[in-house]
This record gives sequence, structure tokens and C-alpha cells, in this order.
Amino acid sequence: MSLQNLSGTEVDEYVLRDLLGQGGMSAVYRGYQEELDRYVAIKVLSARLAQEPGYIARFQGEAKMAASLEHPHIVPVYDFGTKDDMSFVVMRYLTGGTLKARLQTGDPMRLRDVSRLLDDLARALDYAHGRGIVHRDIKPANVMFDEQGTVYLVDFGIAKAVNADVQLTADNIVLGTPAYMAPEQWRADPLTPALDQYALAVVVFAMITGSLPFDGDTSHSLMNQHLNETPPAPNTINTNIPKAVSDVVVKALSKNADDRYPRVTNFANAFKQAITIPDTPASKATAEAKAVSPPSSANETIQSKAVREPEPAQKTMPNQRVKAAQSVPPVAQKALPRAQLPPDDSPGQRTLFNQFAVGGAVGLMLLFGVVIIIILGILFFIVNNSGDDDSGTGDDSVAQIDDNVAENTDDTTGDIDDIIVDNTPPTSIPIAGSITVTTISAVTPYNTLFNQPEIPVRDAAYGANGMVASAHGDNLVRLWQEGVDRVPVTLNGHTDIVTTVNFSPDGGLLASGDRDNIIRLWNTASAQQQAVLSGHTGAVRDVAFSPDGLLIASASEDGTIRIWDVQTGTQINLIRADINRVLSVAFSPDGTLLASGGSETEVKVWDVVSGARRMTFTGHTEEVRGVAFSPNGGLIASTSTDNSLRLWDVASGNGTLILPGHGRDVWTAAFHPSGTAVATGGRDNSLRVWDTITGEQIALLNDFGGWVLGVDFSIDGSRMVSGSGDGTVRVWSVE
Repeated sequence: MSLQNLSGTEVDEYVLRDLLGQGGMSAVYRGYQEELDRYVAIKVLSARLAQEPGYIARFQGEAKMAASLEHPHIVPVYDFGTKDDMSFVVMRYLTGGTLKARLQTGDPMRLRDVSRLLDDLARALDYAHGRGIVHRDIKPANVMFDEQGTVYLVDFGIAKAVNADVQLTADNIVLGTPAYMAPEQWRADPLTPALDQYALAVVVFAMITGSLPFDGDTSHSLMNQHLNETPPAPNTINTNIPKAVSDVVVKALSKNADDRYPRVTNFANAFKQAITIPDTPASKATAEAKAVSPPSSANETIQSKAVREPEPAQKTMPNQRVKAAQSVPPVAQKALPRAQLPPDDSPGQRTLFNQFAVGGAVGLMLLFGVVIIIILGILFFIVNNSGDDDSGTGDDSVAQIDDNVAENTDDTTGDIDDIIVDNTPPTSIPIAGSITVTTISAVTPYNTLFNQPEIPVRDAAYGANGMVASAHGDNLVRLWQEGVDRVPVTLNGHTDIVTTVNFSPDGGLLASGDRDNIIRLWNTASAQQQAVLSGHTGAVRDVAFSPDGLLIASASEDGTIRIWDVQTGTQINLIRADINRVLSVAFSPDGTLLASGGSETEVKVWDVVSGARRMTFTGHTEEVRGVAFSPNGGLIASTSTDNSLRLWDVASGNGTLILPGHGRDVWTAAFHPSGTAVATGGRDNSLRVWDTITGEQIALLNDFGGWVLGVDFSIDGSRMVSGSGDGTVRVWSVE
């Protein structure tokens, strides 16, 4: 079968509808999958490739690797196969166009817009490189957008799959796009991630100048230029580009791969810093040194930080006192180093520094005045809290927010003047006094409530009085009463896959969210729908009730967190998280703070009333999938596609533990009510329970046939429920 137009042809369960584009060895169609009623993009490879020895095996191996990549900026691969000597790959259908189309005007893009795109693409490439996959064909046509503007890399692994052993086909056709190929790619050197960095630097060059560094008429001409000629500095083409920015791009375009940045994210970080730093040699050296500092290994010391955000000058919770949280003791491991400070590149910080430098004596007097105010504030705090109940009932839950910081304006859209938290190692462990604390010794099977492999379970939750709820891929919510019977009550109303469920504290209500952007509230006693909360423009990924049951927070792929009034069903606050997708959200036990994670490496903590960002925990190397507060608020647990669970001390800002035991992405986390253990589920088809003090693994449950996507403990801590992509809802006995 050749590359003639195959529109109307059926390929397995797909119908090829419209030809979207084609090249020498492949064509891309808009396809339709009737079984799931959705449009997909289908790349069809030339039938003549099947004549190459070993091609089918190589194609299948590389396509499997591409399908295994799950990252917010890599287009998902749904399916692949070979039929009648025609190989095909099925991907998500993106409707936002390509970067190539956006660059056709020839006008340079804004540096900040370029930096945002570079950040996303760099994280995607480092993620793939960490899994042994090199793209080999980075170019504007392979950078695409969805309808909301989220950027994706496409064609991962497929070019490599066509011929993994050599750089040229039998017809001497270069596998790659000549204008973007690194010198070592032309020389047929061994593949390394550095060639993707080079190609991405060419793309960045085009974005900031409107032209390519090399522009030959033939492949041979381009090869000679990439191999032998020095690229022009971008600031010689576009004089509005700072020299520091130009130097960063030139470094990424080095002929020698060893002279480029160690990782693509180092390139992105250097570019970001070069936008804001003064254009001086010293500033350039500082930015470059920060950008190339390699991230720490999960098995070595923790190089993580928390950034404390300023307290708003108004909108405090009524009738509420906030006490200093207890902190977590040193782990029975190496001493933890102090966290690294973030680059001091905020415009507000630079201005403040300059004022002190010029003001001299005036600045010193102001400093003394601030110190005196701090001391008086501390004395006032001690006097007013000396009579607080210290019984450990869970009130000591949230770290005190400093009242002596600068007044903060709306920080959800602009730059933030970061204030660094004291990183002194923690000294004591927070325990919820309302739970009898015993060491968990074992987790054993107790009951299987649901087992239908064709219906994946996306989430599971425990409520009061032994109720269990689960979210399913067949658009249904199922509700069980533990110990009464095994026949669930089916809650029918969602029109798309249900992604999340959560009970109100008293168990009277159940909230569920779906991929159709809707949140539904159910009365658990009557099993009737009570309210529909609409407003999100992307899939709802998580829902959480406030501890008093009066509010619901929802996280969505539209990049927002929304807070809803339970009684009226109205939206009362909107937090723009400055990321493409928010994947998880959790209330602090006193209801004043929200933790969130999403399509970036940070865990953010927000003020519930004002919506201002309070803290930022940085240490993960890939997106954050799940967040959870410990029962008294002293710790935050976060899970990530970097295969780790991290625990953070809220009061000090320290990362206390990194637990890298999962072999693949960690999706979800839940604290035991005692706070002494945390359970995690992941893409390695396992459910694990960890000791929050020592970091030791208490239990490993790995007989799942699919990803573990949901986990929760019963209120008394004696049971644990899990939901898995293998179609099971299981209850576990916790001893």
C-alpha cells in the first residue's frame, strides 16, 4: 500500500477521514474511532518500509516506548499496529495548530512567550530522555497546540522506530529535518539527548528572530553549515534581544555536544533567567551557573525548597486563630541540607536591593525598625497563645504566616516577590490526638467490592459509617455500605468518564467530577443528585471538601482551582494556578489553606479566602499528580510522574523525605488518620504504605492488573480502599 490518499479507508477500528498532511514516508489523517465516539490523529507509514529487514519488530518496540510516555506536554499515543504492510500510530487529535503555522508571519515572538513554551518543551524532552527515548526530529511542525493553547510535542519515537540502527535509509534519505539537525546527527554519531537540545535551540532561534540560523537550498548545503559554520548570534538579527539571551541560545547551538547544557531544562532555565538579569558578564555567569546546576538524585541529599508568599493585608477567616504547627523529626538517614535559595530575579526584589544600596543609613534604620516590630509581634503572639489547648487534638495544624511581610497584591497572574522560609531541620512529629496511634504492622486483603476489568476505576474514597464510593470509566459512580451488602447503589448522571470522588466530613454528601467539566453533588442517604456545579472549561481532576463541609474545592485541566459554596452551589472563588492543568487539590485541616499540584514540578499552597499563593514547594522534577495534608496539617505529601513521593514540613518549608520506591509514575496519596503512615498508588500497578517518620515501606501490594489511581483510609484507620485501572475496588485491613 503506497502513500496515495487513503481517506475513507478502515484501519482496524478506525476510519481515515481527512488527510491532514504528508511527507516522504508518512501521512497523517484525521480518523474516527466509533467505539469511543472520538476523533483521533492517525499517522500512516509507507508500506515500503515494511520491506526493510527487522522493521516490524523495531516499529513495535519503538511504538510501545512512545505509547509509554505520559507527560502533559507529549501528545498521548492511544494505539498502534500493522495491517497489510501498513504501520499506523493513533494519537490524540489536536486542533490548535502547529508552531510552524504561528511562525509563518516571520515576526519574532515575545521573549516571555518563548520562555513559557521552552519550559514546557524542555520538561517533556527531559522526561523522555530519562526514559531512554531521543526524539530526533524536533521542529516547529512537531510542536502542536490544543484548543486551550497547551503545547505538545508529537512524533516521539516514530522516526527512530523506522530505522533504529542507522541515520540514513537505503535511499540515503536523512531521518530528520535538515534545517534542525545537530552536527553529530549528520555524522551518524551515537544518539544522545544533546541532539534534541540542539534542534530545540534552532526552533528557539526561529521564534526570537523570525529566521533560521542556517538556510541552505539543499540538504548538502545545510549539512555543511551545521557541521562547519558558526551560527549568527540572535541579537545580531533582532537587536531587541538582550545579549545574555543571545548567548544562551548560542551555547545550546554549540557544535560540540559537550559544550551545550547538561539537560534541556538547564537550557530553559538559563533562557528564563537571561530575560530578566542585567546584561553584564557577571550576571550572565551567575545565571549560567544556576541554570546548569544538576538536580539532586533521589538517593542523595534533598535539594528542595519552599517559598513563602506574602500574607494579604485583608480577608482573614472570621473567629479563627492559627497556631504554629509542630514539625517533623530528623529522619534516620543523612542530615538534610538547607534548601537552595531561588534566583533573586524578581523586579520587586531588585528594586528593594537598589533602594537599600542608595539609601545607606536610611535603609539600616528601617531594618532596625522592622526587627523591633518582629520582636514585638513574637511577644504578642506568645502572650495571646499561652493559654491555647496543647493536647494535640488536631488544632495545631497550620504553620503561622508571618505578619511582618510586605503587603501582597493579587499574585495569581503576575510575578511574586518571594520570601524564603526558614529551613531549619524539623525536631518533632505531628500526631493527631483524636486517633490512637499504633505502628501499622501489616495491610491484608479484606474484601473486593467490584471486579470488572473492562470498566477501569479512576478513584475510590471512604466516608463516614463505612461508606465507600468509586469513580468509573463507564460514566457511573458506585456507592457501597460496608458490611451491609455487596450490591452498590449506582449514581447515574455524568456524561463522561468520572475522574474523582470525595465524601463530605459527615458522609452526608458525595462530590464527583468528570471529564465533561462537571461536578455533581449527591445525597448519600437518598442516592439522589443534589446539585450540579458547572464553570470549568476543562476536565475536573480532583474535588475536596473543606473540614467543616461548607466548601468544595475543584481542580481542573483548565488551569484553575474553583471554590464552591455547598449550600448554594455557587462559585465563591477562582484561583488561576498559572499552569495548564491542575491535577490535585487538598484542604488543610483547619480549612484556611489549599495545596495543589499539576502540570509542573511545584506544590503550591493557597489562601482559601483571598486566593493568594502562600508557599511554593520545589523539588519534584516532573509534574505533581497528587497532594494531601497530614491530619494535623504539619505535613504535605506530594506524588509525581518522577516516580517519587515527597513529604514536606509546612512550618519550616523543609523537604523531609523522598521515597522513590515506585518504579513508575506515582498517582495518588492518602494519610492514615494517625499521621504515622501514608499510602500511595502508581503506574507500576502497586499500592504501597510508608512510615512517615523513617520512610520505611510498611506494605507492598502489587497484585494489581492496572494502575492504582485512588486510595483512601476509613475514618478510624482500620480499613483502606483502592481503585485501579484493572477494574477493581478493593478494601484492605490495616493492622
